[in-house]
Amino acid sequence: CTISGNTSQYDGGGGIYCENSSPTITDCILESNTSIGKYGYGGGIFCNNSTPTITDCLFKDNLSGSGGGLYNQNSSPSLDGCTFEGNIADGDTGYGWGGGLTNWDNSDPVLDGCRFISNQADSDGGGMINDGDADPVMINCEFLYNTAVRGGGHYSMADSGGTFVGCSFIGNTAEHGGGFHASSSSSDLTGCTFTNNTASETGGGFHNDNGDSAIEDCTFIENSARAGAGFSSSGGNPYLEDCLFDQNTATDYGAGIYLYDYDFSTVENCILTNNVANRGTAIYADSSHAQI
Repeated sequence: CTISGNTSQYDGGGGIYCENSSPTITDCILESNTSIGKYGYGGGIFCNNSTPTITDCLFKDNLSGSGGGLYNQNSSPSLDGCTFEGNIADGDTGYGWGGGLTNWDNSDPVLDGCRFISNQADSDGGGMINDGDADPVMINCEFLYNTAVRGGGHYSMADSGGTFVGCSFIGNTAEHGGGFHASSSSSDLTGCTFTNNTASETGGGFHNDNGDSAIEDCTFIENSARAGAGFSSSGGNPYLEDCLFDQNTATDYGAGIYLYDYDFSTVENCILTNNVANRGTAIYADSSHAQI
């Protein structure tokens, strides 16, 4: 099916609205759909208390106040091989969260081989956002060239987190957390790559704000920021092990890692090489209690 040019004027789901349902949606195109109004969630699809199976679908150029492509509320769909491209979470219509995908209220979807390309959030989570105890499982997913104020590729907040295995964050842009931003949340990342992401302030690749994420066997290459081009952390107890920080650039300090504001990071068996900054090039610690 091709579902395009539709508008929901009040309660979400410009293309499809799933309520207490478990449909199978395969090889569909959801394009240029809009959800506006007070509860304008899910420009392409809105799921409430539902578990659809969505395979090889394209969410393109949809718009809503939150979850431009897809919005999950207390829903845990399975998505395989789907692409979210050019979707927008509009701050004038709603919160401006989750350009491609919003997971909220205990939503725990599983995504395998999905791509988030050039999505935009006027606030947080250009590609995807997790909020309200949402914990997705992300396997071999790609976040490419997404933009937001915080978390260009991905943003987790409010006790949400998720598991990310073999995911790539490339060319994403934000003020804080170009590739990934974790705020009062804990995510587990294994074998992920952060390349050419940019933050105008902190955390070109990854920014932690009072979170406890575990990051293992990940690479941070050619990211840029004012501080903490590869990784930055303010508060919390993040754990980094067996990670590579190579050729990251900070215009001020901490090209590889920047730890500040009573951070309690653990940095174990990591390699930091060929990074460039004005000072504290590999690691810059300011009011930090890190273990290195």
